[in-house]
Amino acid sequence: FAAGFARACEEVVSLDGKALRRAYEKGLAASPPLTVSAFAAETRLCLAAVSPDDGDNEVEAALKVIELIDLTGRMVTADALHCHKRMAKAITDGGGNYLLA
Repeated sequence: FAAGFARACEEVVSLDGKALRRAYEKGLAASPPLTVSAFAAETRLCLAAVSPDDGDNEVEAALKVIELIDLTGRMVTADALHCHKRMAKAITDGGGNYLLA
């Protein structure tokens, strides 16, 4: 596990949000309806995950995820929802590069 985690620290990081929609009825009140995660694709490890606070959205949660991981020298990818200056600045401030499409 430790070797895989060390490799994950050098990989491309993908940001993605997942919403639970009608996935199940039992326990729905106890689980967050949205989670944003930072995923190291090569090692298939989730590096960090955040659920937005009340009133926040996926963009705000993604910015919080960015703060939780070391981005130095890493490439961060994300979908079109994250194509904005705040995300680009957060990534470069953390020492990373980005590919937002």
